[in-house]
Amino acid sequence: MPPGRQYVVFYQPIPSALAADSKVCTEFTVTISYYHPTAKSRLSEVFPINLRDYLGTWAPYAPIEELGKVVEKGLKEIATELKAINRHLDR
Repeated sequence: MPPGRQYVVFYQPIPSALAADSKVCTEFTVTISYYHPTAKSRLSEVFPINLRDYLGTWAPYAPIEELGKVVEKGLKEIATELKAINRHLDR
């Protein structure tokens, strides 16, 4: 995976996935395929993932926060447009 890239995947809430009685698969592999311009061919790499490696860590942000910011911005834009329409109707 290229340096500096982030891939956000919604899989399972970590506390429930890592609970002692959990039936959630926490260890698996991910295969990534891509075209490599220097090699001029398609390459595949396999990455082992073990969610238990992240036990005790904290995500820098929750993806839902980003969505909230987008919704908030959109609502502000709607409110601004409605105010402009209201001023126009008042005239």
